Amino acid sequence: MFETTLRYNSPNNKHAVEGELARFDSVIIDGKMLAHSSKAIPQLIYKLRNERSIQYYVEPVLSQFRKGNDFRYADGTLKSWHEKYVQEIGDPLKEHLRSETNADPRRMEEDKIRDITLSSVVFQEEFIKNRVEEESGKYEEVDTDGLLPKAVIPWHHRINEAEDLAPNRTILEAAVEESTVPIKPCIHTTKQFIRDTSNRTSLAELATAYDLDECFLLVEDLGKHSTFESTYKNVIDLVYDLSAAGVEPHFFYGDYFSNMLSYFGLGGTTYGVMYGEEYSESTERTEQSGMLNRYFVDQIKDFLKVPAAVEFMQRIDADMCECDVCQRSFEDWQDIIRHQESDEALMNHLQKHYVECRWRHARQVEEDSFSEAVGKLRSDFKDYVEDYSKARQISPNKDFQYMPRWINVLEDRAELAD
Repeated sequence: MFETTLRYNSPNNKHAVEGELARFDSVIIDGKMLAHSSKAIPQLIYKLRNERSIQYYVEPVLSQFRKGNDFRYADGTLKSWHEKYVQEIGDPLKEHLRSETNADPRRMEEDKIRDITLSSVVFQEEFIKNRVEEESGKYEEVDTDGLLPKAVIPWHHRINEAEDLAPNRTILEAAVEESTVPIKPCIHTTKQFIRDTSNRTSLAELATAYDLDECFLLVEDLGKHSTFESTYKNVIDLVYDLSAAGVEPHFFYGDYFSNMLSYFGLGGTTYGVMYGEEYSESTERTEQSGMLNRYFVDQIKDFLKVPAAVEFMQRIDADMCECDVCQRSFEDWQDIIRHQESDEALMNHLQKHYVECRWRHARQVEEDSFSEAVGKLRSDFKDYVEDYSKARQISPNKDFQYMPRWINVLEDRAELAD
């Protein structure tokens, strides 16, 4: 099975999570949101387990403190969600962030790294179970057996040079010692680091040193519009090496291309309900802005703003999307425009549509052979590239060349495919 893991990063995701239970295998909860919504989220996870046997992970957000100031207000105090998380993790992290700007394992004592790691493991394993017992137990008996996470994700420290490996070893050793459930580490690295064959080998050695079955893999800035063929080849080689070494990697953030990596040993992919296909480390404090409504166009495996999506779909004379959400919500393509003008729930529809699309993608790569899957990509590019280039409302900065790049690298590495 190719595991699909849905990110739950914001209360705005609730409708997509609760409304699409049949279309993802597991959910990953942002640790600071869990600490902030300490009653609602544990109750929701308890409900999901009982209704659909949905498994969950808790994402440690300790890596967000590594560099920069985006987790602080202008006066230097921690932002509210980060503050709640730090309070739950407790000392020594809380005390460290009072006296230091950042929590970078490269600049911390080994004992402090271990203690913070252990606190993060305890938070992941016990927080939801304890809160459900505290809240529900007041009114009814609850069965919290089996309410543990599917796996613990240790604190992941970004690996951009060889010196970053040692802190990760310390973290993994501490997590393996403490955890009562399986460990699923996140190998968090960069495009630059994986260029070198020896560096990819060192990542595989890190993942295989602790007798683990699975790991997450996070390669920063792997956006489809900015990633070269050479980087994609390095990613394929890394996935293949990890799988060949006996550790099944799962993408920590992934777009459609991550599904194609299943042919090289990838065991699953994680994504948000929108804007969650790639990750870039944020280091500077910015003002929060609202999310734009975007429609995921399955023919091109990408998001477009709603007017651009409607224009493109009409240009190619496409029937209304066959997913349950679109069939239930929209009469035709223009109806999406009308909803944008009047329907506050449009964002929920668009999120659910995307979740359904990603579920279908996972099923497709399970059913299709490698050559069939690549052939479909080639056919899609041939069928839609001309209309894409002529669509007036698609930004000229948003090209369609990512698809031929995908095709080229997949064919180049075809000998490694299952």
